[in-house]
Amino acid sequence: MNIINEYLEQILFFAYISCIAFFTASGSFFLQYTFREGAIFGRYLPILARLILRFTDKRKYKSIPNTRGHDNTFIMEAYNTAAYKILGGCGVCSNIWQSFIVYLFVFGVEKKWYICLIFLLISNLFYRKIDK
Repeated sequence: MNIINEYLEQILFFAYISCIAFFTASGSFFLQYTFREGAIFGRYLPILARLILRFTDKRKYKSIPNTRGHDNTFIMEAYNTAAYKILGGCGVCSNIWQSFIVYLFVFGVEKKWYICLIFLLISNLFYRKIDK
């Protein structure tokens, strides 16, 4: 009977992790949706790209036009940097970091490292399925 209780407890914990991972992936997808052009945070990615180029490559930053038009070709210059991807330029990349932060808030650091890895993998799987 004790073995059945332990097994049931593990299944419920996995279901709990999966639910939190699903909501984390849904939140990440919602953020990516709001970063698109014309959405509420549509100006975030161009501003982020300008800031990254400002601190990484001064020559490319000076060549960016100061217009408020839709000439966002400079975003591709910043896309190859890790900071741009983590801060919202790449949905999958930012989902991993957002999931890691949620994991630390929900579970803390007292859990085993493989539980964190499982949580990140489940969240990434849900994000990819939602993004299709």
